[in-house]
Amino acid sequence: MAYDIVLYADIIKILVMGIEKYKIPLTGEYNSRVYVCPECSEELLEDKKFGNVYRHVIGFADSNNGLMAVVECPKCFTKFYFHAGSTGYMAFMAYKT
Repeated sequence: MAYDIVLYADIIKILVMGIEKYKIPLTGEYNSRVYVCPECSEELLEDKKFGNVYRHVIGFADSNNGLMAVVECPKCFTKFYFHAGSTGYMAFMAYKT
């Protein structure tokens, strides 16, 4: 049990240290539709079953509502953001590696 707590704490520490590399200012508008550009309606998931919106993430920003993923549309270059949280950051890092 104690080992699990230490391991979890180490994972959180690595995530916090790693995310600083990708911190940017909050840019654009909030988009609750996440996978669709609010400007041109471009679908950001080519493969609906295995697609990964995090390949279009340009960084992460802190807001009053928590951690946000900032995305740039590959078609019209509009920037928008959505709630990411730690699971979103882990998905982003999985895509990056």
